[in-house]
Amino acid sequence: MVAGLENITEGLLLIDGQTFNNVPVHERDIAMVFENYALYPHMNVYDNLAFPLKSPARKEKLSTTEIKERIRKVADMLEIGHLLERKPSQLSGGQRQRVSLGRALVRTARVTLMDEPLAHLDAKLRHYLRGELKRWHIDNGYTTIYVTHDYIEALAMADKVAILKEGVLQQVGTPNDIYTKPANTFVATSVGDPPMNIIEGELLRNEEGKLAVRTNFFTAPLRSFIQDVAAKDKRLLVGVRPHDVKLTRQGKLKVCEKEPLDSENILIVFQCGSVSFTVKTSSNVKVSLGDMMGLEVNSDKIHLFDTNTGTRLI
Repeated sequence: MVAGLENITEGLLLIDGQTFNNVPVHERDIAMVFENYALYPHMNVYDNLAFPLKSPARKEKLSTTEIKERIRKVADMLEIGHLLERKPSQLSGGQRQRVSLGRALVRTARVTLMDEPLAHLDAKLRHYLRGELKRWHIDNGYTTIYVTHDYIEALAMADKVAILKEGVLQQVGTPNDIYTKPANTFVATSVGDPPMNIIEGELLRNEEGKLAVRTNFFTAPLRSFIQDVAAKDKRLLVGVRPHDVKLTRQGKLKVCEKEPLDSENILIVFQCGSVSFTVKTSSNVKVSLGDMMGLEVNSDKIHLFDTNTGTRLI
């Protein structure tokens, strides 16, 4: 819809304050990176990169020297400078994707659309280009709409993140907002690895008369300012991220799984009936399968959701 390839059924598409709903495609000045590359097979890499700069519809006319300089900068950033004379059929999938990306970056478009531009690259190159794309965005100040299924890419690169589920907008916010205050259980479990634990809980009064939340895995006090909100419904869903939990040696929970994540962290899984609870902790913690342990959760790290709708209560 932003590119003009689909009609907008309702609402307004605004770019720089101007309505673009009925603006023809060729007048929108939109650059787009397709997931399936969409390169011209009869052109070499240089000509594919130069094509948008030589378009007859382009208002800004560049000299041959200016075109070469722009291509050189983009090719150096994408590490494809040695491929300029090759045809797309002579390139690997990752190389084609970088050429497709370069064809969008080489021009100064009003908006750049990117459909999973790093999906076919190896992990090392993907990490490198995430940083380069963000630097390019900051240096040039262009608006970029970037589609990805990788939450790490979204949080690492974006100023603002929009999360969709089956075409319905779930939440819009900064990366920090999305991670620390997910709007519902879908967002909560979509961001983070391992994902947030979502378990059933109920409210009760502790010995001091203050509200606490009790689950099959732990009981924890609630922050004072959320008690009035939480008290409206006795049963709710409780969310806790795996790294926001401390293990204690006194408890009745059995360690069912133990998995090393890296040299510093391990994953512990507890089971209660058909429900599991995951904890991410330091590899220095000595834990064995079958150990009986307890969980300690900081009330500041607890998320509460409505049981029926999954929406955030606080």
